[in-house]
Amino acid sequence: MFDYLPLRPGPSARNPPAAGGPPGRLVLLGLSTCAFCRRAKNFLETEGVPFFWINLDETDPELKKRAKADFKARFGGALTFPALIIGEDDFLPGFIEPSWRKELLT
Repeated sequence: MFDYLPLRPGPSARNPPAAGGPPGRLVLLGLSTCAFCRRAKNFLETEGVPFFWINLDETDPELKKRAKADFKARFGGALTFPALIIGEDDFLPGFIEPSWRKELLT
């Protein structure tokens, strides 16, 4: 999902996911001006969670529009930031550290 976006690998993206972690590739959709997005990215980096990321406000407007439409079609709601896409069929909305910790690290 979102393979058409110029995703950047997080520092641990080349490492295999930890046993018991979430299945599938993790993609963090954020905005460069969003403090919660920066906190989410920092959390993933600090915890060594492999992920790919993009700040949608720094990409082509047509790609941003397409990503928002694809997100709505896949998940049935508007894209809020940050959004952590888990594999093809799940996501974590917003950055709520206890929820992310439970989902990603246990």
